[in-house]
Amino acid sequence: MIDNNRPSLPPFQKTMTSTGMILGIFLAAIESTAVSTSMPTATAALGGLSLIHYIFAAYSFATAVTITNWGKLSDIWGLRKTYIAGCSLFLIASALCGFSQNIYQLIFFRLLQGAGAGAIFPAAMTGLTVIYSETQRSKMQVYLSMIWAIASVAGPPTGAYLTHHLSWRWVFYLNLPAGLISMILVQRGLSGFIQQKEALGRPFDAKGSAILSLIVFLLIAAVSVNRQGRLILGGPYAATTLLGAAVALFLFLKHIKTANDPFISPSVLRNPVFWRTGAGNFFMCMAMFGSIAFVPLFCQAGLGESVSAAGRTLTISLFGWIISSAVAARAYLKFSLRTLCRVGASMMTLSYSFLAFNLKYISVWPFRMGMFSMGLGIGICFAPMMLGLQSTIPRQDLGSGTAALQLLRNLGGLMGITLVGTLLAITWNPHGSILGGVASSGVEYGIREAMTIVFFANVAVSAAGLFAVWGLPAIHPRTEQIGN
Repeated sequence: MIDNNRPSLPPFQKTMTSTGMILGIFLAAIESTAVSTSMPTATAALGGLSLIHYIFAAYSFATAVTITNWGKLSDIWGLRKTYIAGCSLFLIASALCGFSQNIYQLIFFRLLQGAGAGAIFPAAMTGLTVIYSETQRSKMQVYLSMIWAIASVAGPPTGAYLTHHLSWRWVFYLNLPAGLISMILVQRGLSGFIQQKEALGRPFDAKGSAILSLIVFLLIAAVSVNRQGRLILGGPYAATTLLGAAVALFLFLKHIKTANDPFISPSVLRNPVFWRTGAGNFFMCMAMFGSIAFVPLFCQAGLGESVSAAGRTLTISLFGWIISSAVAARAYLKFSLRTLCRVGASMMTLSYSFLAFNLKYISVWPFRMGMFSMGLGIGICFAPMMLGLQSTIPRQDLGSGTAALQLLRNLGGLMGITLVGTLLAITWNPHGSILGGVASSGVEYGIREAMTIVFFANVAVSAAGLFAVWGLPAIHPRTEQIGN
């Protein structure tokens, strides 16, 4: 449990800190989506269009690999130092991305930028947990959940606008003033805030960090796909890499049993709430992001929509996420974690079932409503699972525990994109063209058949998420106030 006997901040400093951290999360989240519309122009200008995939992969890879390291450092260094260090790296890398003179520089600087973003997520989420009481944190989760969804919606048009009216470089430069404001707010807001002495000054488990980073690297390498949706390593090499990840996982679990102060505390790994929320997040993100990544393709090739109309369909599903996230974070004050997660995961599974059984003949608006319902389902689960987990983790392990949950979300999304991309590569062989949303009949039939298989796979994945959260305990937030 989080220790309630700790120094608190005055209300004004809490507001400054939370505003700065939420702004930082928004910057890191929107950066991963805003570049999607600006990078074709950037790579054409820098002469490396064939390498565009690695610009996105570098950011996601660095974030996934470093997020648990930053989470552990927040337990050792303290929140303010960790957040300032990570945000500084993110801003310096953003400026360097804007100054890039060739595609290889841009890929390398995106790697550094992703490493900085890996600090912002766990430090900010842990910070909001530490400075607010459990009932107040549910209100903060409303803003966090909405920020994630808004960044997903606003990112692509923002990148397109900046690229068209200024330059693709401004997609990176725009981070600088907003990021500096975020750092100033957090620096001043947390001034005078002292974390538990027993949580600070602990040794950093370098061996555990290295093994866990290796596991994440091998997993991402094994499931990485090219632009055609096929595994980059190929089947045999990917299987060997997954075997290596399994061996590394065994060594990691063996290490944390014998280390004096392991990278992730055994008490966290023995926590059933961690395993159930982690598995639930993994499978739900796997289903959601795997399908959302290919919704625009299906809308154009299968439903005959234009590019802009396909974007509206994607936005509708994300609005479901925004709405239910805002409601669920407040509903957590009245309903148990188990109830909310069962409702949300069931709604998600039923939505995928509806789409899977009707996709061969579905029209635009029924498809949009199915995706909207899916967004509602996952939004109901996300905030309560984070809140419920944080309420069961000791304060000294809060950073690493929060980061581990975020890592499972990231890995689930990457696995989902790989699963769907591989299924499409196997089951769909387009023999026509898509121009302005008008696809040939052969292309339309083929994509509907292939995406039906995809959505049935997502039914199974989301059902696995439902199974994982079904056994969660009936956790209710404590109503006592912590400080002001």
